Amino acid sequence: YIGGIFDVESLVEKLLQQLASKQAIYVSVYDTTNTSDPISMYGLHFVNDGPHHISPLHFGDPLRKHEMRC
Repeated sequence: YIGGIFDVESLVEKLLQQLASKQAIYVSVYDTTNTSDPISMYGLHFVNDGPHHISPLHFGDPLRKHEMRC
């Protein structure tokens, strides 16, 4: 594993620009390595109050898990 620095905020902003429409899109990024206590890395705490999508994110570290919730 070769460490790297990822600008999560700019990655998310770029995604939002690509997906922009008339509806608001709320995005949160979490470190889910510890599933019982995920760490918020970007965005607000995700509230399950409507349709949502969860995508795994891979930042190159095989020991850590991340996900994006939209």
